[in-house]
Amino acid sequence: MKGEGRIAPAVPQLFLAAMGDEAADRAFVLMSQLQAQGIQAEMDYQGKSLKAQMRRANKLNALYTLILGDEELQSGEAQLKKMADSSQEAVRLDALTDVMLKKLG
Repeated sequence: MKGEGRIAPAVPQLFLAAMGDEAADRAFVLMSQLQAQGIQAEMDYQGKSLKAQMRRANKLNALYTLILGDEELQSGEAQLKKMADSSQEAVRLDALTDVMLKKLG
């Protein structure tokens, strides 16, 4: 039968949207840390625009998106967007794993 035996890809709990090379490098490190804690995390590897990355997060049905750029790297804080209602909150990058574990509970 068609489609039999296929496993549906996991829905990312967090999509990391990075703007710039430094942000992409940090996003990859964060994504690895999150995955090590069992959190389904995904990111763009092609350096697409923020708008394109947000469309991809929507298409993947990600629960949350972290928006990471130069300003966020400097401040150590980034915006965490809940995709269902578009609400946002600032989160410390060094506390991201703990914040996500609490949210996903």
